[in-house]
Amino acid sequence: MKNIIFYLLIAIILVGCNAEPALHEFPVIETLQPIQVDSTGATFRGKWINNGKQQITSYGFVWSVNDPNTTVLDSLVVGTNSVQINFEKRIDFSLVKGLEYVIRTFARYGKKIIYGNSIHFTSQGSENTPWKFVKEIYLDGWFNSIGGSDNNAGHIYFQSSHHYIFNPFTNKFETGTNTPIQGNSGTMQCSATIGNIDYLFNSDSKNIYKLENNVWTIETQLPVSYKSSRSYAFSLSDSLLYFVSSDLYAYNIKSKIWTKKATFSWGEIIGCIALNNRAFALNFSKEVREYNPETNSWTKISTYPGTLRGNIVSFSYGNKIYFGLAYDTYAVENNWLNNDFWSFDISANKWSQCESFPKLLTNGGHNLFFFSFRNSMYLGYGTRDYNVWKFDSSKNKED
Repeated sequence: MKNIIFYLLIAIILVGCNAEPALHEFPVIETLQPIQVDSTGATFRGKWINNGKQQITSYGFVWSVNDPNTTVLDSLVVGTNSVQINFEKRIDFSLVKGLEYVIRTFARYGKKIIYGNSIHFTSQGSENTPWKFVKEIYLDGWFNSIGGSDNNAGHIYFQSSHHYIFNPFTNKFETGTNTPIQGNSGTMQCSATIGNIDYLFNSDSKNIYKLENNVWTIETQLPVSYKSSRSYAFSLSDSLLYFVSSDLYAYNIKSKIWTKKATFSWGEIIGCIALNNRAFALNFSKEVREYNPETNSWTKISTYPGTLRGNIVSFSYGNKIYFGLAYDTYAVENNWLNNDFWSFDISANKWSQCESFPKLLTNGGHNLFFFSFRNSMYLGYGTRDYNVWKFDSSKNKED
């Protein structure tokens, strides 16, 4: 799993030799304690102890919430300069308030790379990071949960029927009216919103429930029986669309009529999101296909460049769809959540890697929910005690 690693590279040219260097010919570099640590960022500092006799091609900093993974070679070039005894760089992104980070200096020469000592510090934040820790909250639902939202608030629905309402303006949670069906660990749920009404689909019933003014009522019933290990719903215009396995059904809110739509015939879907009256589905082959309701057809538009696992986080805003943070609820690997996050610009037909989620989560029976509100996505994980984070797309610094 990819750690959160950022390289600041300053290219220089020095005279060197091609022979394998002796130990005393290696460059030696030291990491200094950062200064000017405040809500806008921090100034990273390094010092050359010995330049060595080899041609140094780049130097700078790596940093991470965990100890930086020195095998990751992704880099961000920000300028060029000559070697100085002391060097520094102001960092105004990728630092989240309240988290402890590890910094190391590094230098490259030939095919080799050396690192300085590790320095730990607690960040006060940075002005250009899209990730923000919102709060820790106790939620009394059990089994898995899903997230949904309307124009006023976010909603968290547990399989146990517990329902919580999140106010994105005050960052406060309150207890909502429980969902009509108390399920179990095998219950599949999903929701979709039209206007200010959220609609809940549940595998334990053919009923489609709507939540209006915190009151649940039955809107309609599915025309077929539920038969899928996954559950996805979305809205396009005045219709709710719901996947029953690979079959897609649409329910028109005005006419109250169900219609079977084009089947998704390209394997199991891992994520689905709507944008600009289109739907975008991602399968395990990393294909992203677009659904056009006017032609009732699916078209492959791209291949997802990120990591895939059993589940994936997604949302949309503006002209972009976002996929990432692939996770397994009951992972057997050491890492429970991959932290890479990607945006796809529909108009430009281009993927960009967003700033990675700043935490690395390991398996511990965690539950995860997510929902979008305006230009942001909210993500919660935990077991009863939940950490809630916000991703603000307007502050995202893409590669």
